[in-house]
Amino acid sequence: MACDPRNAKDQEIQQRDRAFGSVIGAFIGDAAGAYLEFRRGGSLASKTDEVKHAIAMNGGGYWNIGKGQVTDDSELAMCLLHGLARGETDRDIKVVQVLSTLNRQNSPLNLDKIQQMFGKWFYSNPFDVGETSLLAFSVIKLDKPNPQVSFQNSLENTSKSLSNGCLMRITPLAVWGYRLSNEELYEAVKLQTHFTHSHKVAIDACYLYCFAIKQLIITGNPEIAFKATTQEAKHHKIDPTLSQWLFLIEIGEVENFPQPSQDPQGFLKIAFVWAFYYLKVGMPYQDAIYDILQRGGDTDTNAAILGGLLGARDGLSKLPTFMVDSVLSFRCDTPDMIAQYKVTHKRPDFLIPGFHLTSLLNEVFQKAPEKLIVQINGEYIIGLHRIREIIRPRMQDANRPSGKV
Repeated sequence: MACDPRNAKDQEIQQRDRAFGSVIGAFIGDAAGAYLEFRRGGSLASKTDEVKHAIAMNGGGYWNIGKGQVTDDSELAMCLLHGLARGETDRDIKVVQVLSTLNRQNSPLNLDKIQQMFGKWFYSNPFDVGETSLLAFSVIKLDKPNPQVSFQNSLENTSKSLSNGCLMRITPLAVWGYRLSNEELYEAVKLQTHFTHSHKVAIDACYLYCFAIKQLIITGNPEIAFKATTQEAKHHKIDPTLSQWLFLIEIGEVENFPQPSQDPQGFLKIAFVWAFYYLKVGMPYQDAIYDILQRGGDTDTNAAILGGLLGARDGLSKLPTFMVDSVLSFRCDTPDMIAQYKVTHKRPDFLIPGFHLTSLLNEVFQKAPEKLIVQINGEYIIGLHRIREIIRPRMQDANRPSGKV
């Protein structure tokens, strides 16, 4: 029986809504949590006025951010979006020939462009550069992009890092890769994550997070998505640590969860476990943001990571309008805008969601590939066997991982 085109169109509209919800949901969490970042003294549960101020998207805090302004979490996601969007400059004869042989309008995973965008961010005088990001991005040369330099650096200098910086930026890749097979999505996540993190637990956590978002975009069903993720975590390629984390959530042992205010606050297990917990119990988006913020710790990143998951569950159309508007309306390009949004740290236009986010997201979603093609050092790599050879595996260090961002 032929598929009703009206049903197919409705399905595409709903999936687009959930894809947009994932990325913008993460950005909202970042902007809300930034006000409380670096507050010391454990939980903020007794400081309800402070948490309400953050939820209202009023700005301020340690970084004295503007109203609705995002920080490094979302800025790096913006870089990833720019890198994933094809753009006119990428439509060269090579890619046309490669794609025509597959009879598909696939968008390659352009590692050259992604590395350049991360480098542009690093040299833009950002709010903050965490330890792992500093080690990772300092080797990038804007005039000579070479992802292999970043990958080797990650293997040598950040192989112990289990910081949350790899999760906080990755929602655009989940949207871009939602039509790929699970095997291809894993390889795409592995390559992108390797720009900063090479520890297998970090890679597998990022993959399961993207896998869950993929399930949410396609089905819109959080129960199906959570169950599928727990099953995927038992796959032989996934480090068993991730299955143990998800099992804690399945049995509801909240008292055994890592607390956001405990050190190291940037340990990715914290954000991963709490994000999937809120998905499992069905907590409303704004309530979950409030709950994670009042627990203290790395507030903006924890809220961004759960925001990406619950945003994919709910879709953009169901996210709080005032929060969406705060992020998308923020500007800092004119003196009037700087005054209106109380901006003290002006950022480049390419990092401002209100200028580029919706158009980039639309392109990335519309051209989501069905087949993984990787562009690296000007060459196009096709086939999982060849793609897996881009980064040579090595034994992970058994020492205690770092939780520093």
